[in-house]
Amino acid sequence: MLRESQILQAWESGEGQPPAEQALCLLRYGYPDRSLAQLLSLPVGERDALLFALREKSFGPSLQGAARCPSCKEQSLFSVPLSALRVSAAQPMSQTFQLDCEGLQILFRLPTVSDLRQAAQLTDVEAVRSFLIRCCIVSVSRGDASVQESAWNRLSAQVERALADALSAHDPQSEVLLALCCAHCGHSFSALLDIVRFLWTELSARAERLFQEVDALARVYGWTESEILQLGPARRRRYLELVSHE
Repeated sequence: MLRESQILQAWESGEGQPPAEQALCLLRYGYPDRSLAQLLSLPVGERDALLFALREKSFGPSLQGAARCPSCKEQSLFSVPLSALRVSAAQPMSQTFQLDCEGLQILFRLPTVSDLRQAAQLTDVEAVRSFLIRCCIVSVSRGDASVQESAWNRLSAQVERALADALSAHDPQSEVLLALCCAHCGHSFSALLDIVRFLWTELSARAERLFQEVDALARVYGWTESEILQLGPARRRRYLELVSHE
């Protein structure tokens, strides 16, 4: 669970950073018992599972948001329990897997937090996709003969698509789709839930409210930020009510 002081610290560390860095920032403050090396080695699905758990502990068991209908272009509100978004891993996601395609035997692993950080340095979407696919390849062979790493960049489009599908299939928590129904036109559609973006938006909103509360009370009472945060939400709210009545 993120304490209020940690919310402000996390916001300060991650504001303006790419989503991959913001996700790592959330993990570092939410799971201080885990080393940086442990967090960087997490497959994306495990990362997101930890973020879902952190969100539930910090902000509650349900997600409330809005999604734009692709049919009528209106936004519809939704509320979904976090328990419905968790995917139980049937096997350890840290292991390697094999794909047989076009006579090739491709041994691969799942993309990690570290991979996403490196991919974030690239500006082209196709370059990001290609990088993430290739960094997950452990080895390629054809029969008993190994395929040199220099040839991995020349894999066919069909092999790349099959490998991308295999990565998604073995890490379903990394891509969560919400089944929604438009409240305006009744159209059923799916929307991708980006837990990093969702949680960071919530954290930023909470941080802004805390800044406003600290500012208001510090101006009147002269207390420091840490003293104000130690009061707790209920006592702070009561002091703010008294200030507003002056």
